[in-house]
Amino acid sequence: YKQSEIETVLNGQAPSEVCAGNPLMAAIKEGKHKDFAAYLLCAKKCESYNHSDSYWDEPEALPASDDPLVDELRQGYKATQDASLKWRYAFQIVRLLHYGGFWQEASLAYETLAKPLAKDDNELMYYWTLSQYAGVLHGMEENVRSSYLFSVVFDQCPSLRTPAWY
Repeated sequence: YKQSEIETVLNGQAPSEVCAGNPLMAAIKEGKHKDFAAYLLCAKKCESYNHSDSYWDEPEALPASDDPLVDELRQGYKATQDASLKWRYAFQIVRLLHYGGFWQEASLAYETLAKPLAKDDNELMYYWTLSQYAGVLHGMEENVRSSYLFSVVFDQCPSLRTPAWY
């Protein structure tokens, strides 16, 4: 769904026909899952930096390390008590900083936000975030640690085997 669709539902308005049958959107419209809805809005904003709807369109330029979106993600991380959402926020922050080439900030974000979380709280997001961190280490030319972490991701997370291999 598009960011505008989620905002419409959050404002209590009826969803479009595409979303009308979605039970999650109905629950959000009723005021449930506020933490998840807040995360979903942030994730949709992040999406514009690494995805475009058309093959011909360029994604937006990556944000600076002090971009308001990074701060919004950090605030969401602090505000939620849900471990699964904390993992998702941490992933988005590390990924944005990684792709922006802010190696030190991305490494610090991984160490302070993701590392303290228990792997068991969300194993998939653990490996997705670990993969981003391995890329950060590669960017910092810490190739031995980076290669080791990519090998762990390759071994433990089938959905990331191709990027971990590369």
